[in-house]
Amino acid sequence: VLSTFSGDQDEGEVIHRIRRVRGNTHCADCGAQDPEWASLNLVVVLCIQCSSIHRRLGVHVSKVRSLTLDVKVWETSSILDLFLTTGNQCINEVWEGCRLAPGDRTEQWVWSDAA
Repeated sequence: VLSTFSGDQDEGEVIHRIRRVRGNTHCADCGAQDPEWASLNLVVVLCIQCSSIHRRLGVHVSKVRSLTLDVKVWETSSILDLFLTTGNQCINEVWEGCRLAPGDRTEQWVWSDAA
C-alpha cells in the first residue's frame, strides 16, 4: 500500500489511492461523498464545504490542501503514507473517543455565549 507519489503519476492516481482507504470515500465531517480536500495535520479528507470551515479555523488547527490542485504536497512520501495508513474512519474513532461528556464544564463554556 505504501509508496511515494512520483511526478510521473497523475493526480487521479493519488485520489484513487487515498479514497481506497477505509472511510475516505466520504467527508470526515459531514459524510458527503467523494471529498477532494484534505487536512494535512488532522489526516482526514473533506468535502469543499467542510474544507472552507477548516480553512477559517487557521493553519495552526487544520492545514487544508486540495487532493487535485496541490500535487506537490502528495510528492512527500511521509504525508501520503499517513493518509494511506489511517483514513477518515480511524481518525474519527480517535476524535470521537475524545468527546466531552454531556454537562462537562468545558462543553458548557463552548456552547455558551461567552465562547
